[in-house]
Amino acid sequence: MIPISYRLESAGVTEHPPGFQTPWRRVGNAVVTQIRQGTAELWTERERLLLASGMGFLVPPGVKTKLHTTGDSSCVVEDLHFHCRLYEAHGLFTVLNRPLIFEGPVAGGIGQRSQRIVQLMKQPRTMRKSIEVSRLLAEIVSSILEAYPELEEAWQHPLRQRLLPVLRFIQDHLREPICREDLARVAGVSPVHLHNLCVAAFGTSPVAMVLRERMQHARQLLHWSDLPVAEVASRCGFRDPAYFNRMFKKMEGVAPGRYRRLVRQ
Repeated sequence: MIPISYRLESAGVTEHPPGFQTPWRRVGNAVVTQIRQGTAELWTERERLLLASGMGFLVPPGVKTKLHTTGDSSCVVEDLHFHCRLYEAHGLFTVLNRPLIFEGPVAGGIGQRSQRIVQLMKQPRTMRKSIEVSRLLAEIVSSILEAYPELEEAWQHPLRQRLLPVLRFIQDHLREPICREDLARVAGVSPVHLHNLCVAAFGTSPVAMVLRERMQHARQLLHWSDLPVAEVASRCGFRDPAYFNRMFKKMEGVAPGRYRRLVRQ
């Protein structure tokens, strides 16, 4: 099993009326959703997946989806938004480029842990609570990996392993300017060759990987610290707070300050 550290960003339960459709969204982190009650369809740009009460799914980062409730009664869903450290698990859940559906005993175990996490998130923040949430989230991801062993097999591909030093370099130098030439030197190849390797291994460019990790770190700081937004921007490698605000809103759909308020509700 790949050693991965997880950080929960938000958790909650939402009730949607019959015929309700969520907007199309492309999240920057992984989302595990459990259908507690009712039925729904999960729409992607390529398919529609029917979901019943007790089933669940994981939406990988970058996959565009929306949820359409079906039937004559409301649909109650439970969402867990989380991410993993980039150099340990970048691309781990994107190798299939589609949502992962789980049901039966796997869904039951995930559902029980999800409900416990939601309960914990309603309590005051303590170190003990954070440790338990991390443990439960790790067990959820472990269950999904056991149900989809091809995820871990794909991550062990030699090309991905070859790029691990590049991913570690990004993680370790977030506060500093990072250019393609820096990453190419770490990989021991030309910038053009590195671009081709990253697209083949992760489906994205080196520059996009740096930006995504900066934003992941920004979400962590906004959620778990009281640092001013300008300081968050600086610690994530953005010299201009206004540019950081624009990029954050473009990628997350809300400004940094509003994001902080939403995830702490």
